[in-house]
Amino acid sequence: MSTAGVLPNPASVSSVRSHGSVVLERGTPPLTGFTHPPCMKLPPEILSKVFLIHLARLRDEHLHNLLDPWRDGPTSRYYKWILVTHVCRYWRDVAHNYAKLWTFVALQPRTVPGVLHPDVLQRAGRLNLSIVYHQTRSPTREGKAWRTPAVAQIRHLLPRIRDLYLVLDDTDCTAGELCGALKRPAENLRSLHIAFGSEAPCQIVAQNREIPPVLFDYQLPMLHTLTISNGDFAWNNSLFRPSIRHLEIIHRKRLEPAAVGMRMFLEMLTTLPLLETLITDSVPEHSPVDIIVDLPNLRLLDIRGAMRKTGALLSQLRFPSSTTISVGILSHETGEIRSSELEPLTHALRAVLLDEPLHTINYAVVAPGSSTPVPETCRAWAGEPAAVEGLNPDSPPRLVLTGDGVHTLPPVLRSLDLSHLRNVRISGLAPSTTPWSTWLEGVPKGVHLRLGESASSAGIVALDDVLGVGHQRRYPARNPPISNGVASAPQVLEFKWPEELSKKPRDASRMRLSSLLNPLSGDPKPASYEWTLPPVQIEGDGHRAARLEVPVGGRCHTCGVAAEPSSSKSLPFPPGDTREIHEFF
Repeated sequence: MSTAGVLPNPASVSSVRSHGSVVLERGTPPLTGFTHPPCMKLPPEILSKVFLIHLARLRDEHLHNLLDPWRDGPTSRYYKWILVTHVCRYWRDVAHNYAKLWTFVALQPRTVPGVLHPDVLQRAGRLNLSIVYHQTRSPTREGKAWRTPAVAQIRHLLPRIRDLYLVLDDTDCTAGELCGALKRPAENLRSLHIAFGSEAPCQIVAQNREIPPVLFDYQLPMLHTLTISNGDFAWNNSLFRPSIRHLEIIHRKRLEPAAVGMRMFLEMLTTLPLLETLITDSVPEHSPVDIIVDLPNLRLLDIRGAMRKTGALLSQLRFPSSTTISVGILSHETGEIRSSELEPLTHALRAVLLDEPLHTINYAVVAPGSSTPVPETCRAWAGEPAAVEGLNPDSPPRLVLTGDGVHTLPPVLRSLDLSHLRNVRISGLAPSTTPWSTWLEGVPKGVHLRLGESASSAGIVALDDVLGVGHQRRYPARNPPISNGVASAPQVLEFKWPEELSKKPRDASRMRLSSLLNPLSGDPKPASYEWTLPPVQIEGDGHRAARLEVPVGGRCHTCGVAAEPSSSKSLPFPPGDTREIHEFF
């Protein structure tokens, strides 16, 4: 076949060249449409990083749920991430040739029955491994037969293991049987996690939870993280090595006599000079001890349990002023908290906050569900007072208080020194009959207060305490129901605490706030709230002396009637000017 018919005409070639030179001189026009290469043609360097990020996300999510002490139900597949490599042959080849993807090894009956597939270790090369041993509750013979070869694999790979997760959910599997493979030194082990099945789904007998006193022949030079949940062990166990930086002990099953429990616990902490994180709900019973533990590197102290035990432990520890103290307090829904329980905790907290008092508090109350108590959270910052804009400081809080009932945190806050507060933020929802806002009685004048509510009842309670006990509040007898997601954006009431109160009669002025606080009640039309307030004298400093910011109202979720639109109003006080705030409404 002749090629004369397919070769370009010389004249056309020259015209194309001239056109190309013109295009280059004028600049290349922007490309339209999809200009990137298709995903299956991404370079191996980029594609392997995508795989690694995907694996880390799925693995961390899975392990977080797996180590939950109250976990119930079956777990998902460990190698679910491999599905992303099934897009095409190119993706699979990239994944098989990337060794870091295969350093995560799961030993579980339904994941790798029998013995670990040799291809996994071959693809990992000589890299250190992260191994999960999960003894599930399997009634089948195959589910129980895999245990021996799996333990043998751990014994063989122990020198290469970097992260080891031991999860025992089977009532027939004892810790001693597994720990028999952990007698060799583990020089590369950096994190060790031991979790037994929770009480609810798995009734493991006590002797099956016992952790032997000596493991790894005392040779764990690289161990940085240790977590144990639902286990039975002594405080002098060989796992507590000086290299530990993160320690978490949840639901410890062994209870020593009160005379020795706290002493043994403190003696264990003295052997951890590098400790940065301590999380526990297993503080022993308090007994008089003369041991003071210095933790100069501690960044987070998270203690949950009885206030008496928590206070006793805090009084025995010494840590930097930058340490975040998180205290989880048990609920007291029936009756007041006894002073014998409250005083040890508040005394210890006052001593910790003596040199750097609190300046900012963010307090949140979430509306209860049908069968759950009302959770409370208080985050407080200490040190140099923050500005008005510092209601959400970027630095970690000094104190975090968490309670599972509305009667829990106010007594603790009332016992602390709040005289240096500059900023207070209240958020969340609560019925107006709850006493959560009673701690505001100790807040000094000059505090910048911000209320953010999706319904107004909690804000009304806060205003009752902030504006004084002499005013009268009128609103419907029953509490307005909380909107089920149909309300508009959260309402915000923000103002500065009045520096002085007038000596005029308390009923000298009326402030109608129906346009500022919409209760969204079930009445045919939105209920209005009316206060009788004392005249308030405020010294202004520009627009920050008093500021009201409230978004547009919502719709009543009971009757469907639109609520009265709310408004935003700024009070422009000239510097040095003094006026009565009720004149602006």
